[in-house]
Amino acid sequence: MPVPITPLIDRLERHSKKVGDCWEWLGKKTAHGYGTLRLPTGSRAVNKHDTAHRISYRVFHPEWDGSGCVLHRCDNRVCWNPTHLFIGTLADNVRDMASKRRNRRGEQHQGAKLTETQVREIKGSVGGSKTLAKQYGVTHSNIDHIRSGKTWRHLDA
Repeated sequence: MPVPITPLIDRLERHSKKVGDCWEWLGKKTAHGYGTLRLPTGSRAVNKHDTAHRISYRVFHPEWDGSGCVLHRCDNRVCWNPTHLFIGTLADNVRDMASKRRNRRGEQHQGAKLTETQVREIKGSVGGSKTLAKQYGVTHSNIDHIRSGKTWRHLDA
């Protein structure tokens, strides 16, 4: 059973403010900073969450089948203005992220165990991979990947 459109638009508008051309979601957000809201699915026990921008795209483009990624022209994660949204592939989304320099790398990455200073020390060291791995609390393959440029290659630039 599809969710009625009018209540969705009302909910989006009630929890938003206009900032320039963007319609910014003020409600709950995902861990990555996208607006999120719960969609009733017809049963009180089952609720589905989706992002505000995907819901907006679905409401304003009912022909959309839900596949692909909904990307932002404005690069504002909380914006749900349908004129700022377009459909792309996962590859398009990754290219868009990289072109706007939003991809976290180095110590800004949530999984980073090393600092840039430590990585530079590793790159300049003549010590063995296993010894350095123990010293820095990582695996020897991490050390090998750093030295070969497979990881942390932005420091080589």
